[in-house]
Amino acid sequence: MMRALMILLMVFWSGSALGAELGAFTGFWKTQCKDAFGLQIKPFGNEGKYSVSFCGPGGCFEPGTYRPLTAIEKDPAYEVISPDHIKVVGRGGSRTDYYKCTKDTEPTLRYKTPSHKPKENYPGRKT
Repeated sequence: MMRALMILLMVFWSGSALGAELGAFTGFWKTQCKDAFGLQIKPFGNEGKYSVSFCGPGGCFEPGTYRPLTAIEKDPAYEVISPDHIKVVGRGGSRTDYYKCTKDTEPTLRYKTPSHKPKENYPGRKT
């Protein structure tokens, strides 16, 4: 009886009782997977929390500076729709859909380069 109780407590505290193991949200999330920016979500520390950092071609925010460390499933600032779809509550209560585009937390992010050459002669151009 005591062993069953211990196993039940271990499952509950590990987060498995909620259907998600730590790392389930790990990856790079975007509103559209073609975007050159998005949210890096990865486990942080040993308290069952995630770091949610905004990233673009210039890099990512340091963990905990863009959004507070979070358990995601237990946080009212997030709504889990599916394992690959979450809603993030922003300032003012707006909700933005994010989709897991890759499990890689550090994908190469590039803006598209223009396919045309800039005009040589335009007002204000210094030569």
